[in-house]
Amino acid sequence: MTIEFLGHAGFLVDCGSATVLCDPWFSPFGAYAGSWYPFPSNSQIDLEALERATHLYISHWHEDHLDEWFLSGRSEAFKRSVVVLIPKFKYPRLREAIAHCGYTNILEIEDEYVRAGGIRIYIQRDENPLYSDSSIVIASGGDVFVNSNDCKLTIGQEEEIVKRFGPVTFYTAQFSGATFHPTCYEYPLERKIEISRARREAKFERIARSAERLGANAYIPSAGPACFLDRELFSLNLNPATVFSGVSDFYEWLQPQSRKWNFVELAPGERIDRASHEERRAAPDYETPAYLDSYANDRAAAIADRLRDFACAVPDLPRAAREHFRDKLLDVPALARRANVLLEVHLERDRFYVDTFAGNVSDAKPRALGRQSYTLELSEFWMRALVAKKIRWEDLILSFRFSISREPDVYNEAFIAFLQLDTGREREDYVRFLERLDRRDRERVRRVHQGVTIEYDRFCPHNCEDLSNAKIEDGVLTCPRHFWRFSLEDGRGLNNLGCIHLEHIPTFEETQT
Repeated sequence: MTIEFLGHAGFLVDCGSATVLCDPWFSPFGAYAGSWYPFPSNSQIDLEALERATHLYISHWHEDHLDEWFLSGRSEAFKRSVVVLIPKFKYPRLREAIAHCGYTNILEIEDEYVRAGGIRIYIQRDENPLYSDSSIVIASGGDVFVNSNDCKLTIGQEEEIVKRFGPVTFYTAQFSGATFHPTCYEYPLERKIEISRARREAKFERIARSAERLGANAYIPSAGPACFLDRELFSLNLNPATVFSGVSDFYEWLQPQSRKWNFVELAPGERIDRASHEERRAAPDYETPAYLDSYANDRAAAIADRLRDFACAVPDLPRAAREHFRDKLLDVPALARRANVLLEVHLERDRFYVDTFAGNVSDAKPRALGRQSYTLELSEFWMRALVAKKIRWEDLILSFRFSISREPDVYNEAFIAFLQLDTGREREDYVRFLERLDRRDRERVRRVHQGVTIEYDRFCPHNCEDLSNAKIEDGVLTCPRHFWRFSLEDGRGLNNLGCIHLEHIPTFEETQT
């Protein structure tokens, strides 16, 4: 097995009798309204040479993984011959987008093997409708390649991989955060840096533990960080006040850590195989302001062209903006009530309020009555694009072209789902997902911590991760998958809203026999 890194989350896995192309991203227009670009640039890759692939895997529909510019630009012969492998999501969005690019041989995989040219392929997906990510395992000739990209595999899923395939040869996964918190939030700079440092280190810890559980020989950093080449966002690059950590940040964090796996950084176009996976770093020249400045100049015209795609006229924007949010409130009201937020929307020359629990949009501020409040500041340009359906909320959120604040300052996933999920089916599925979590079996686990036995829910109430061996520190239990934190005193969720708590955690005085 030979693996060629293509930049960001892209790989070409050559198994001899079959070659799998994973998440190729080469669009000159970047992703998310021209905000994100691969870092470093992968423009030197010969795109026509990639058509030797026999299989094409697209993990999910985010634009830095589903590159419709690249897919549409392939030859008709390639589109007819390649076997497209995608996870069997509940929604047709990914399949429809790929079919729209001209591909006909699309195979949806539902947690099962695919045998192709002597290789074994196994795809796992995230069951939370808000995430819709997936991972792929490719096994051939004694080598096992695990590419989880953005998908946060559960401990159980990682154990299942080892059970089926044995220890992993090559492991790759997103090591850099990719969220708008704290970047788009109205915090002092010092607070942004503090939050970002904690989130970066939690991500590093997670990848290190996953590599251990998988028995990996080598870890290849991938799926980030993106770089921001629009001059309005350029200051986010190499910025400690964001969760977008660089490869150097991860490598430095690892130095005092004990580990049995090699850290193998590849530059776009570089290859690795079993005989050449010694620890190494790529040339660090790209992690400099000069490199980024040159890269931004190269893409300036493409970014300007992309932004023009979102320009539109909307008569009576204040009325249209209010109707936009009223439609969201009426589309699966149960989700709006779950969010239970008073949202204050600031446009450049307008302001209004969205009460998700009451289902109202008003010009006068309602009483919050102790509920969480959010303030969203958005330009008229992007509000018009949202109203005209030229951009989805999910893509706008990832573009970082807005600012937001909240009080209390605690994560509310149901509110993010209220904004982000596009269709009524997705929104209904998310509500049902939360209801299933509410009704889940209450299996318990007992552990001795600091001489005292504690008892709590075995599975996290957020996404059902196994908490049997979750980290406990300073009276707080932290889920190893999404880093949700719970008080050992009473099970209260410390960094989430929506009544997501562990069952009450009793303690028992430890008896010695």
